[in-house]
Amino acid sequence: RLNSSHLVISYAVFCLKKNRPISIIAFSFLVYTFFLMIRRPPRSTLFPYTTLFRSNDCVFVEFDGVYDYSEVWVNGQFVGARPYGYSSFQYDLTPFVKFGGDNVLAVRVDHARFADSRYYTGSGIYRNVRLVVTGKLRVAHWGVCVTTPKIKSDSAAVHVETTIENASGAEKSFTLETEIVAPDGTIVARSAGVQASAWPGNTLKRELQLVVRKPQLWNLD
Repeated sequence: RLNSSHLVISYAVFCLKKNRPISIIAFSFLVYTFFLMIRRPPRSTLFPYTTLFRSNDCVFVEFDGVYDYSEVWVNGQFVGARPYGYSSFQYDLTPFVKFGGDNVLAVRVDHARFADSRYYTGSGIYRNVRLVVTGKLRVAHWGVCVTTPKIKSDSAAVHVETTIENASGAEKSFTLETEIVAPDGTIVARSAGVQASAWPGNTLKRELQLVVRKPQLWNLD
C-alpha cells in the first residue's frame, strides 16, 4: 500500500539518479517524513505475568540494560526515567501496584538520538529483567559485597559484607547466615548465625569472614 511519503521518497530517489534538482516542497516533506519515522513511539507489547502480591510485600523491578532513554510506568503512573543505556537500575514499585488486582508495567524507550554511539548498540530492553518481591526486612539491592583478601592453593579467605534494610515501622530482629556454594551446588563454606536488630527505616551492615578449603583457582589461560 503506497502513501504520499512513499511517492515523495520515490521522486527524490529518481531525481538523485537523474542528477536533477529536488523541489523545495518535496525536500521539506521528505525531511518531515523522516522526522516522524524517528519520533514515532514503538508499538506496545504485553507479556502476561501472574503473581499474587500481599499487602506487606515490597515490589521492585530490576533492569540489567535498556538502550537508551527509558521511562517506566505502573498502572498509568510515572515511576522514573533513565537516560543512560549501559548501566543496571532498579525501581521501587510498591507505591504503585494494586495488591490483589491486575497491574500493568509499561516501558518506553526513546532512541531518537540514533547517532549517539560509535558502534551499533541496538535499542530497547536488551538484557534481563527481574520482578523482585521481598518482605519489609530484606537484604538491600546490591547489598552483598564479596572480596578475597588472601588466596592460596589450599585455602582462601573470603570477606562478606551484607547490608540489611528495615522498611517496616517497627524494630526487627533477625539471624544472618551466609553460605558459599560451588558451581556444582556443594556448600563449601558456611557462617554461624549472626543475630542482630534493625531499627525501623534504617540500614545496617554486618561483616563476616569465611574460609574456603582448596578453592578452584582460575587464570588467564
